[in-house]
Amino acid sequence: VHVEGEHSRVAIRNIRREAIEHIKKLQKQGVSEDLAGDAEKEVQEMTNSNIAQVEKHLVAKEKEIMSI
Repeated sequence: VHVEGEHSRVAIRNIRREAIEHIKKLQKQGVSEDLAGDAEKEVQEMTNSNIAQVEKHLVAKEKEIMSI
């Protein structure tokens, strides 16, 4: 369960990295720093939320496995 959880967290972080790279490319093309900063902050908040959901599911699955 822990290995699958780590794979999920890594996948989420990779998506975050790709999104931030895309935002930086847009910033070089003329998007304002404020807008880019807000977008990066939103991406980070979504990342934190999704990782928290993974953690919640891991705890539930671990309890389920241990109760059998």
